[in-house]
Amino acid sequence: MESNTSINQEAVRQAISIMERVNGGGYRFNMSFWSSRRTPGGRDVDIRLMDERSVHECGMAACFGGWVALSPEWKAIGGSVIITGAPVLRGTVENYYGADAIAKWLNIEPDLAELLTCTGVGVDDEGRSNFYGGKKLIQIAPSEVIDKLNSLLH
Repeated sequence: MESNTSINQEAVRQAISIMERVNGGGYRFNMSFWSSRRTPGGRDVDIRLMDERSVHECGMAACFGGWVALSPEWKAIGGSVIITGAPVLRGTVENYYGADAIAKWLNIEPDLAELLTCTGVGVDDEGRSNFYGGKKLIQIAPSEVIDKLNSLLH
């Protein structure tokens, strides 16, 4: 990835920190969806009422954007989460959802945010991400997202 001086480096470092917690804390990670809405025991939950810790303690999974949406860093900037687990960032004129919210936060192009979050242009017809080496979404590890985020800083 090319370096971009307009990238919000502070936000990228926060995103890396979030993914490091996921990677080192045994959090369940799955790039196939924003976040699960059902516990492993089969109990339905309203993800909007949960935070990073409670989702982890329930054994639920989330993707990069899903974990961001549940993080204290995201909430500190006024971000929130919708019922699907996707991040929401409220703007002065419009609101940003999903990959667009991540793009706005990191100050990156929407297409790059889709690649990072495996949404839109980020996934082929077979459910694989060329951005992450052609892996199926469930095979992508948090450490690989960390590597991609680190490359934004260099």
